[in-house]
Amino acid sequence: MTKLKEFNHDDQLYYISNFINHCNRICNKFSNGSDEKTTVSAESLLLKQLMQR
Repeated sequence: MTKLKEFNHDDQLYYISNFINHCNRICNKFSNGSDEKTTVSAESLLLKQLMQR
């Protein structure tokens, strides 16, 4: 994570969004069709994290 700070802002966003997409794909694989659905999208979580900076 500390190496991410060495990249410029646009590259940081790119890598963070790719990581979130990767995590979402993994979560979808383990989701067994349960009725529990998250109402918060990955994009809104990413935007929230970026706005806190």
